[in-house]
Amino acid sequence: MRYPVSSSYSRRALLERAAVAGVLVAGGDLVGRIATASAAGSPAGYPAPNPAVMGETASLNVWLDPAYASQAAYKRAIALFQKTYPTISVHVTLVATADVLTRYKIFTAAGAGNGVAPDLVQHHAYIFGAQGLAHESDALWSAYGKQSTYLPVAIDDVQWRTDKFGVPLVLDPVLTIVNEGMFHKAGVPLPTGRTTFSQFTQLVTRVQKANGTRYAMILSADGSTATAVVHTNGGALFKSTSGRNIATLTDRRVTDALSFYTELGWKQRLAPVPPTSTSPTYIAQLFAAGQAPAFFGTLADLSLIRKADSSLSLALAPLPGGTTGRTAGSVNAGSSLVLTAATHKPHAAFELAVWMVAEPVALAVAESMSVAPTVAGYYSNSYYHRNATAATYFGAAQTATPIGLDAYSEAYDLYTSALHSAFGGGDPAKLMTSIQSRCQVAMDKADAGIDSDG
Repeated sequence: MRYPVSSSYSRRALLERAAVAGVLVAGGDLVGRIATASAAGSPAGYPAPNPAVMGETASLNVWLDPAYASQAAYKRAIALFQKTYPTISVHVTLVATADVLTRYKIFTAAGAGNGVAPDLVQHHAYIFGAQGLAHESDALWSAYGKQSTYLPVAIDDVQWRTDKFGVPLVLDPVLTIVNEGMFHKAGVPLPTGRTTFSQFTQLVTRVQKANGTRYAMILSADGSTATAVVHTNGGALFKSTSGRNIATLTDRRVTDALSFYTELGWKQRLAPVPPTSTSPTYIAQLFAAGQAPAFFGTLADLSLIRKADSSLSLALAPLPGGTTGRTAGSVNAGSSLVLTAATHKPHAAFELAVWMVAEPVALAVAESMSVAPTVAGYYSNSYYHRNATAATYFGAAQTATPIGLDAYSEAYDLYTSALHSAFGGGDPAKLMTSIQSRCQVAMDKADAGIDSDG
């Protein structure tokens, strides 16, 4: 994983390119407006047949989250893939993304008697790569030759150190979701990326008072959202120095961000204490019920809110720009298709993954599931220029990097445990100091292959 990201694209350049292209493709059905010409032997918008895979006999087992497996676009992509490669069959196993890592570890521990080995699993590929559970795929990427078409932050989800371990599937950045109607009633402007943490607190407090809501914010106790706040303050949970990953939990950019976020609850009483469940559905229902004017979440959360109450006037805003209002960042809560270490058919598995991120598939899934594609050129589609939220969302996707520390199971458990203590009133600076050295020891051992986490 490259951490932090150094993008070869500027946000402005991508937005301008997308805006110009969006004018050219306006009108018509979303998937029907695919600009990619049909390659000989392939449906329009899908990759050309790969000679290295054509004729290969394989039975691929793919673990997909049920919400993704049910999507018609993925079902169609898999069917077309099997039609193009008639000697390859694909079997989809439903496994919740949150359970994939544990299930795979159990599978490998049990050996071949535990069922058919998965060739592709839906998760964060960098985690699998860091823990020796994935098939290194750099040679496959070189043969594919299209890494530069993917957003650099998408590649971050499949890369650990210098190696890649799969294909980025979707992006889902954490950003600010607001009840726009409440902000308008209060006469308060929406927060921007230039809004500082303290200014954000003032804004949501004004909206709370004007609307008489119970809270000003809803907090999520999950590590992903809290780490997104760290990233938007310019911080990271570790850095790479001379080939060694060094824990940076005591960095002021980390502790200041965690203080801002956790104190909204226990200290300022602007959010439920203790923080709400990590269940996205529960948080969405609480927000849809008008309990607060804002929270930090993803477009998938926004979709859940609209299902709960489609009449709400909602808007997206970037995460506030840290303590200074001059930083930016987020966490990518999306996922990738990981080539597992257990696969015996890496070429066929990689090719299937590429088909599952083809433009017709990615755009259809983006519209139905409220997640973002991982290929930069897809944002030229007019779907991303229909309303004011598109630029905000695309901008957030550009700065959404992986949590990173979750590649180290033991260290991440220490971090989330300390985080929960901070939500309960603990001092983040003291809590992070208390686990810094223990996290470093765990990371070093994992990198050396000494314990089960690496």
